[in-house]
Amino acid sequence: MEQQKDPNILDDAAAMARADSGGMLGYVAEFSDQIAEGWRISRDLELTGEAPGSVVILGMGGSAIGGDLVKGIWADRISVPVEVIRGYDLPAWVGTDTLVIASSKSGNTEETLSALETALARRCPVVVVSTGGALKSVAQAAGLPLATFPDRGSPRSSVGWSMAIVAGILQKAGVLDRDRRCCRARHGRALRAGRGHCRQPCQAAGLVVGRSLRHRHRQRLPGAGGTTLEGPVQREQQGHRSL
Repeated sequence: MEQQKDPNILDDAAAMARADSGGMLGYVAEFSDQIAEGWRISRDLELTGEAPGSVVILGMGGSAIGGDLVKGIWADRISVPVEVIRGYDLPAWVGTDTLVIASSKSGNTEETLSALETALARRCPVVVVSTGGALKSVAQAAGLPLATFPDRGSPRSSVGWSMAIVAGILQKAGVLDRDRRCCRARHGRALRAGRGHCRQPCQAAGLVVGRSLRHRHRQRLPGAGGTTLEGPVQREQQGHRSL
């Protein structure tokens, strides 16, 4: 006999905890903290060379969602094409003018490692985002910029870190605009009075990411083509692995 769902579970913290065995609600609650910490982590990276002509983000499942969200939220402020690659192979057009961001929470995702090997063979500039594993070892052996974040929960529960770190990498690489317009909604008075300025895109995104998501859903859901944020959700619903 199928167990009946309690319609009042949202009013019962203990019942919610029993239903949420993975503690996902806790990770959702700390999403903005993950974004702020991820941004701080990205500030320690040292990138060299000129701004790239394109960017590819290597990742699977939850580890790729951060790239999808960056593309969707900041599409109007990213100055070069950005592609998220879920697979073993790099497109033929990826070369020395392409910044490659290899992202894997575990650090052992075979598709990401395979594509990274190709990127290194093509002498692409590479930045690694991970908690450890083989990916971290490759980055350390090759002297690649490496952003590490806490190894907690599943890849889906770490999206705040991966999203903010990727955004920070793009900003440091010179392809994500951080001009004052992005901050006026929250800091307009101080900016007009000359008392402040934006040191990071929308104060590490954490202050406005919820507003941005709500705004885009109101403006572009539903309808032909939908919102730029529908893609990541649909891909997860279709069963992509979270790695």
